[in-house]
Parts: sequence; C-alpha cells; structure tokens
Amino acid sequence: MNKRWRNVGLYVLAVITVIFIGTSVFDKPSTESSTKTLRYSDFIEAVQDKEISRVLISPDNATAQVVENDGSRSEVNLAPDKDLLKILTENNVDIAVTPTKLANPWQQAVSSLIFPVLLIGGLFFLFRRSQSGNAGGGQPCHEFWQKQS
Repeated sequence: MNKRWRNVGLYVLAVITVIFIGTSVFDKPSTESSTKTLRYSDFIEAVQDKEISRVLISPDNATAQVVENDGSRSEVNLAPDKDLLKILTENNVDIAVTPTKLANPWQQAVSSLIFPVLLIGGLFFLFRRSQSGNAGGGQPCHEFWQKQS
C-alpha cells in the first residue's frame, strides 16, 4: 500500500474518532432553565385551587410537566397516589401522557458500530505497517537478530 494513502487513511480515522467523541460529549439534551420544580404537596394544592390547566405525565409515571394557567411550566416528581387522576379530573385539568422519545435507529446503529469499526481499522493499519519493511527502524525482526551476532 502506498505510504501516502496509508497516511490519508490514518488522518480520516483520526477525524472520525474526533467527530464521534465530540458528538457523544456535546450532543446532550438541552435542559430548560425556565422550568422550576414543584413539591408534590404544592402541586396538589395548586390543582385544588384551580391554578393548573394541564399536566403532561411521563410514560414511567415518575414525573409530570405542569402547565399553570398563566402559561408557566413546572416539573413535579409524582408520588404513587391512587387518587391523583380523580383529583385532576374533578378540577378540570387536561391530562396527557407524553410519548416515549425513541432515538433514530440509524443513529443507534452508527453509534454502536463506530468503535468496533475504528478499532478494526486501526489494527488493520498497524498490522499492514508492521508487515512492511519500515516498522521499528526499517528492518524486519529476523534481520535484527541476524545483525546482532
């Protein structure tokens, strides 16, 4: 293999590695700083005082996003309460369950395959380089031992 193409391949491998690491570190969901957290007891009081217009419950029933009458949003950690739905419907609160967010299947496939492909590609280039005559000072191992004696 030509030395120039080998160097190009190593640079491409390095760029792909940097892109992969960059996307895994910097591609995090943005957290909105405008949402505040309510205590569960304050949430129930606000519902009973008719200050809440809508509740978006997460699929795992652990948290809910609360929309107040003035349009502000809050988040509340839900307690295992059997009467929660009854309280919400009695106070005319719109109830919705947010859909689960599934990652793009192509993105999942690429992210799960990128490391093994980079590892195999890197090993391929290293083995190809070691089999050529210029690894470790320009002489293969058998010539090294012959010149020592």
